[in-house]
Amino acid sequence: MITFVFSNQEFILPVCLPWGSKIEENIVDSKATVMGWGHTSLGGFLSPTLMEVDVQVFPTSRCNSSYFSLPHYPDHWPRGIGEETLCAGDVEGGKDSCQVSSAVPHSYLSY
Repeated sequence: MITFVFSNQEFILPVCLPWGSKIEENIVDSKATVMGWGHTSLGGFLSPTLMEVDVQVFPTSRCNSSYFSLPHYPDHWPRGIGEETLCAGDVEGGKDSCQVSSAVPHSYLSY
């Protein structure tokens, strides 16, 4: 939740999220932008400024196979990572939103 007041300006606007039939059927292999004030490194400090990074959208099956061997995987996802979860990151690592929050905003631009 935003706890400060801001006004819409040329470069400060809300992100409009699609709903229902307006959701893209398949954005796997597309690029998305992740934004937030999350940790700047694993276990690091929270960023004082809004950060953004471009990531690739993956099929949830890839996230399941990547995270399956982690010790707390069954505690967090007892039935596996489902289709309700957007799986996105960077194949080289280091670009994600995992330590921001589970509700970090993603935006996807379609032409």
